[in-house]
Amino acid sequence: MEYDLSRTSKDVVKDLSGNGYDGKINSGVITTTLASKGHNYTVVLEMSFPSGPGTLLSGPDNSLIFQETSSGLTLAFNSSNIIYALRNFTIPSSPSTMTVVITGTEKKTSAFVNGVEAGDFTVSLNGQDIPMAFVIPLETIGVKGVTLKRVSVWDGLHDVHDTVFW
Repeated sequence: MEYDLSRTSKDVVKDLSGNGYDGKINSGVITTTLASKGHNYTVVLEMSFPSGPGTLLSGPDNSLIFQETSSGLTLAFNSSNIIYALRNFTIPSSPSTMTVVITGTEKKTSAFVNGVEAGDFTVSLNGQDIPMAFVIPLETIGVKGVTLKRVSVWDGLHDVHDTVFW
């Protein structure tokens, strides 16, 4: 799935990947024909800096959210009303735009922001951080206060240090 949000037609965003997953836009939120993507994926989100907490991606299994912490906003998955936030990472307030890359395998889900590894989504068990593996939610994309520029969902893991991302 590949959306270029600068190329929308009224309330429709065309899937440029050729797979036919066109989305419908309503109040800045995209509704897709997909519920989620299973493991072994790379997702790229180019967007403006979020103004506060909110749900960026949602589906029937979980949501990817901006979570408020004592040090600022971070990324987190909400699954069954349990929050799995990135530890020791705060979304930088500048520049005004950012690129978020989420990669997921059967063993772990990781995040990269503006080319920097933000970490893995984990759960703490007996004082040890255990990586969590999430499917990526794709039913709705977008959050109030964030301008999306590009959304790409690829099957398989891609090199996040590739200049195509940044």
